[in-house]
Amino acid sequence: MCVFRKMLSVWVFAVSLVACGGGGGGGGSEALSIPANESAADEPIIVGPFVPRVPLETPPEDPVAPGPVAPPVSPQFPSTPVQPPQQDDIPDPAPPGPTPDPAPAPAPEPEPEPEPEPDLPPTDFEDDTQNEPSQDLPPEPTPPVEQPAPAPPSDDGGPVGQSDIRGIVYTRQPRARVPVPGTPLEDASNWQHVSDVARINKYIGEADVVLDDLKGNQQVIHNCTESAEICVAQEARVSPDGSKIAYSVGYGNRLGEVIINRVAMGVFDIPELTHARIFIYDLTTGQSTPVPNHQPGFIDRQPEWLDNDTLVFASNREGVYPHKSQFSQHRGTYPDGRRRWAGAEYGVSQFYGYRNESKSMQIWTMDIDGTNARNISPHETMALAPMVMSNGDILYSCWNGHGNEAFDGRFRNTNNPGTEVNKWWLCQVDGNGAGGHVVLNGHTSPLLKTREWLDPGVTGGEGASKLRAIRSVAEIRKDYLAVTNYYRGNHTGSMGIVYGMKYQTPGIEGVSRLNNFEHHVFNSDREGSGRYIPSDFIALTPYGNDQDIAPRRDASGRVLGKAGYASALPETDDYMITHARGLCYEATRFEWGNRDWTGGEPLCQKGIYRVKVNQVTDPFDTTQMELIAGGDEWQIFDADAVATYQELWGQARPDRPQPLRGDRCFLQVVDARAAELQPPNPYNWSENLYEQCSSQGCAVNTEDPQFHADQMHYLTVYEVDMWDVSYSDGNQTVFGQTTNNHGFKKVGVWGFQALEDDGSIRMEVPCETPLQIVGQDESTMTIAHDDKVHSLRRGETRTCHGCHDGHSEERAAQLGEPAIERFARTIAAATQRPTPNNAYRTTWKDVEPILVNRCSSCHQDMTNDDGLLDSRIAWDYEQIDWPWMTPQPVANDTFRLPRPYTSKWVGKLARNSLLYWKCMGERLDGRTDRQYPDDIDFGAAHPRVADVAECQTIGRWIDQGIQRDPD
Repeated sequence: MCVFRKMLSVWVFAVSLVACGGGGGGGGSEALSIPANESAADEPIIVGPFVPRVPLETPPEDPVAPGPVAPPVSPQFPSTPVQPPQQDDIPDPAPPGPTPDPAPAPAPEPEPEPEPEPDLPPTDFEDDTQNEPSQDLPPEPTPPVEQPAPAPPSDDGGPVGQSDIRGIVYTRQPRARVPVPGTPLEDASNWQHVSDVARINKYIGEADVVLDDLKGNQQVIHNCTESAEICVAQEARVSPDGSKIAYSVGYGNRLGEVIINRVAMGVFDIPELTHARIFIYDLTTGQSTPVPNHQPGFIDRQPEWLDNDTLVFASNREGVYPHKSQFSQHRGTYPDGRRRWAGAEYGVSQFYGYRNESKSMQIWTMDIDGTNARNISPHETMALAPMVMSNGDILYSCWNGHGNEAFDGRFRNTNNPGTEVNKWWLCQVDGNGAGGHVVLNGHTSPLLKTREWLDPGVTGGEGASKLRAIRSVAEIRKDYLAVTNYYRGNHTGSMGIVYGMKYQTPGIEGVSRLNNFEHHVFNSDREGSGRYIPSDFIALTPYGNDQDIAPRRDASGRVLGKAGYASALPETDDYMITHARGLCYEATRFEWGNRDWTGGEPLCQKGIYRVKVNQVTDPFDTTQMELIAGGDEWQIFDADAVATYQELWGQARPDRPQPLRGDRCFLQVVDARAAELQPPNPYNWSENLYEQCSSQGCAVNTEDPQFHADQMHYLTVYEVDMWDVSYSDGNQTVFGQTTNNHGFKKVGVWGFQALEDDGSIRMEVPCETPLQIVGQDESTMTIAHDDKVHSLRRGETRTCHGCHDGHSEERAAQLGEPAIERFARTIAAATQRPTPNNAYRTTWKDVEPILVNRCSSCHQDMTNDDGLLDSRIAWDYEQIDWPWMTPQPVANDTFRLPRPYTSKWVGKLARNSLLYWKCMGERLDGRTDRQYPDDIDFGAAHPRVADVAECQTIGRWIDQGIQRDPD
């Protein structure tokens, strides 16, 4: 069992890798995964062999409690492809020496095995937060000492190919290279942390930014590992004119040692950043200057260039917090006195913590003098790593773990979600911050080919993969993207498998039918089965492993490593990646930590490699890729070419859109009744009900293809209030007692408007405000809603084809023209409607008197004398609160309901909820009781004792997320 133990005021992380079950919805391919509520990613660290400063022992932040296959096809690139092996059935012989658990054999869209309930962390959050060290900020840093600019490269060429690469800039850490006393570990390099989606602003090892001319000359342009300051310099990016480098420096006031299996690893990191700021290094003068107008406590990171004078970056400046995690929020107890909720009071708190370093990172722009700072993503609970394409679009990693996204597999009941921190998608806005489309992973993925691309002698690793956390996107060729996929936290940074895809028109995500996906593992022509993955999506580095499983080996037993951080090179189709030799896998067993087990490879050694082919199937083959920077002494990663934009893309800088004009914002829909809402699999209540909200957007689940079109009457806009407090510093009560099924502080209807006769609509909406777009019936009950929260920039008009219409490649080809052109022919285009003035918000306070007054005369236990009626109605997923109610069985022989149900009475939508049916006197999801033997039935006739308006109040409460405000 994985447990947290508090010993002598020092937190020690005890990990038994053999016994820890997976915390995410991945099944057998996620062997050795660490549950969501207890990750080795939450442990502190620094690097050897230099002598570290004296560390401070610190408690970690309280966490929350994968038939026949088609032959492989070469990726479609503009240069000569390398043919992978053409085997239909690749054997998996055992490698020499100890081996990781084998990957599961392929099976049609396999579902995970049942997983144990997660062990819960300590629950005395108030005491723990009071014991945290002071968050006093250290003084603002002084700029580094001016250093001479590097000498220009000579004309004799470099060691890395035909094109003249002037140099690269990257992040560097001294690599741990000494044995860990008392263990078989040859070194602790496997636990040298860097920032990733699980450890955004905490548990990061110190690092430097280094300029390397690739001719043997390296210059540290910001030195943290040898300076008196506790800091991490990283994330360097070169300006379009090639004259400047922007990078970030994060600061801390202490160091903490990594403790794994109760063993001090001898490496240290910064337990939390107090602040971070962006620096600009001038390649001409050799001087580095911090961007001014930076306020104490701001964490500004991951700069990228919109043009030579404008940056886009990730920051916590807005001062809001991520959503509340969606475990059970039942406020009562079991008959034996145990509490019904998990973790913090009445539900688990934010995954990322409770203080300044855990605030929401969002995407901002500003001038390089620090002026005109602007948040272009106020709707994001976490957003990271913006990248500007040559066409001017900004792509970034966006976290969408709110609501029901983590309940993404069988047996996912209210207290057993998947790994929420794996719910990172790839999102897009234009250079103004307008648009707001999902590019990748908004509907999870089908199984992706990995091992089948490789030589038959390769063993271990996953047989096939699925998308988890998406980060480190790069345009490596014109309009061609490379993205890194990995299972959060355990892969020592943004490291896993690099995938490639052609960039499409924003709004077109991928294929609806699996058979239209070029490299599919299984076959299906069902609408929705393709899960909107781009048709050409392919593993560029299939030798890696991106799931929570031990790595692959070649036929000689050498561990193959993994890849990440792709980046373009000038005047060539080649590109760079960070290749991690060895394991670089946090869930490594100690007995693996030596070169005998790795087949002679280091435990973890990162370097920059030049990729010279379309698909790397053998990282040891120097005709496929070769080292250009790195070695035994350093961990080197995340490189950017020192080159002009002209050299990279044949243009002076990224394209820029025309500035937005005006102060008003509008939504325009061609036909809100048109939708691509077909779930990936046929309806099965106990097997794939979760897909209703985790994979396809939340919609009333029905087989009737006309149901949504026939029922859609209103376009409704919810206004979303982000959290401005967290579970700390005296806010425990207000945070803990705020319960709902969406995770935000609150949600209310901003306004709604009826569709025109042709289904079109033009509606004014608030600017710069987090919004959720909802389609509703004539009683204003939800038919479908967008899982992604949006916001519009001031002056923006956003136009779409319909409610998730035109998002598939097939449908977009059928439509044949952009939504804005289609909209010009609609009724709404010629109609001026007033701004909606019909806002409302429905909470438990509105529903309680209806239930008590209308129901308690027959159901005498439907009272609120104990103050727990809302919990018994909305959160009784075990079905134990109502003795007279027949429990609903599910597939694993328990009465724990699958999400999106939180109780037998309440689902995610009112029209799927028994409580609303009973009030209205009929089943309202388009099905009958006789259709399926195992789903929730309407049951016996029920007299209508409440009027329609009262029933609609109950329905709106369900649709808005069963909200209960603090007493």
